[in-house]
Amino acid sequence: MGELKTSVEQNGNSVEISVEQDYINCGLWTKRTEEGVEYQTFVFEGISSDERKKREKELRERAIELMYIHSEFYKYVDEKDYVTRGAKLVCSLSDKTILLDASIDSGSYYSTHAILTCNDCKNGENICNFGACGKKGHEPLYSDLVPHPIDVVKNMDGEERYKCFPLLPKEWSKAESHKVYAKNEDGTFSEVLLKEDYMVCLYGGTITIEETVDIEEPEEEQKQEEGTMERYVVLTDCVHIRSSASTEGEIIENFNATKRINVIKDSVKKDKTGRKWCEVDLGNGERGWVADEFILPDKDIVTKFDAQKIIQVNVKYKDEKQKEVTFTKTVKSDWYVSSLMSPPSNEEVNGKYSVAIGPKLMNPKFPDDGLLNKDDFKAFDKNIELLLRERGTNKTKTIQCHVCDWKAHTYNKYPDKRYQKVKRNRNPHNINSNEIVSTTVESGFYQTGIRYPYADNSGFEINHVDGSIIEFYPNYSKLENGEGIKLNQYELAEVKVRFKSEEN
Repeated sequence: MGELKTSVEQNGNSVEISVEQDYINCGLWTKRTEEGVEYQTFVFEGISSDERKKREKELRERAIELMYIHSEFYKYVDEKDYVTRGAKLVCSLSDKTILLDASIDSGSYYSTHAILTCNDCKNGENICNFGACGKKGHEPLYSDLVPHPIDVVKNMDGEERYKCFPLLPKEWSKAESHKVYAKNEDGTFSEVLLKEDYMVCLYGGTITIEETVDIEEPEEEQKQEEGTMERYVVLTDCVHIRSSASTEGEIIENFNATKRINVIKDSVKKDKTGRKWCEVDLGNGERGWVADEFILPDKDIVTKFDAQKIIQVNVKYKDEKQKEVTFTKTVKSDWYVSSLMSPPSNEEVNGKYSVAIGPKLMNPKFPDDGLLNKDDFKAFDKNIELLLRERGTNKTKTIQCHVCDWKAHTYNKYPDKRYQKVKRNRNPHNINSNEIVSTTVESGFYQTGIRYPYADNSGFEINHVDGSIIEFYPNYSKLENGEGIKLNQYELAEVKVRFKSEEN
């Protein structure tokens, strides 16, 4: 697990500890053997026998104290009902139950489930809408300061209500004093979320955790299965398999896109740069290592959508007089938009909708320095499925689409100083070269107007900020009429992407 921190009482004193191992080395001299860790006596050189015995006694007492603290820590951890990704949430103003998500993985886990913190309460990232806001005996608190949303839906009783749009505080309220914290990426600690915690929406609804994920500890037989293999797909050409988990390791073999390989479960290692590596079984008793960003599990990639996103783009620049100017453009994401451009003539769509999508809908590991050309997606089938949900009825419909291009303007900051200086706009929008642009969503899914740093497009275009997920080429209207549906009557439920078959 990631690092957890707590304080425990010992002999009337509060002692703070952090734990990231299965045991604490209490100052004993240790050596590893095939049977495990062998604990030896303390070693002192250059001191008298009496002094050695005195120090040995002190260290043994300290070792016992640390073991006690360690035991108390895990006793406290085991007693608590921690909230992990997938926990069920309810709101006092709604009949609908939703699942709690984790937009950022803290790196702390309970069994195999990511633990959430009290900061995980963002609308559209951790918590989606609860359907209709309001039911018999429970009315939302609308006011001039907190006006009602625009969309109207029916609740479980068939009553028309405004569609839920949670207005949430910065963190969950704590039902009791917390003692356990999860370590954040910046080195700070956040309180771990417990089942008893709650949150109050500005519309008056109390959001509580109805049910946590049922986590069963693996049986002994299951624990012994660690190290079994999983089937993965190689994403790009010329992926190196190395002798060790580092770019310094010798290249054993090269694999191209669509190649299936056997990856050892739970074998991930980080090199000194923080890059992740997975161990690969090459057959005949030979093993190697592959960089994690070049492989994905050999199964369909499904991206689910629930609530609409609020896309906020913040722009800052200096005008000709060097006066700082700032403005913000905010749009409510709609799941599709119609393109004015025709699909490439060499694309065989076979009667499917021709679309462009963000790169992470196809490859969740798409890198920030990707080029967004066809070579970046060689392992993926361009024929994808969209699951649509009819507004008002929740009836679903699946439509088949063909990806002809990838949406370059789905990045989340401009410029990105980690990479080469980006090109200036081909289509200026009266903002000079000092502009700095940021947005509130993850790169690769929504149209933000900001292009990927290495894509062959203009850097930032304000007129491209529409929050769309799927961009349909002009032939979609013909298909609409042929299938007897109207896309604006639906919302996007999920996108399914498949891998190509392995090439010989």
